[in-house]
Amino acid sequence: ALNTGSVGNSLGVPRAHALIIDGELGCQTDAPLTMTILSVPYDNEAAAGAARQDVNLPHRESFITEVLTGVYAR
Repeated sequence: ALNTGSVGNSLGVPRAHALIIDGELGCQTDAPLTMTILSVPYDNEAAAGAARQDVNLPHRESFITEVLTGVYAR
């Protein structure tokens, strides 16, 4: 399985998103390949609080807005 997800740039939904790709690595014959898109809640306030304390975080206020609202604002 491979998780391609991250927090941020949520396209209007303040949740964490991931794509899980699952299949047979190195399989010599045709095998199933599944892809699952996840959208899961996380502690947005804790993430914003950690960002508020990191004075060296680039675009800190934009990141905080994005984490709390799901709206990309840079």
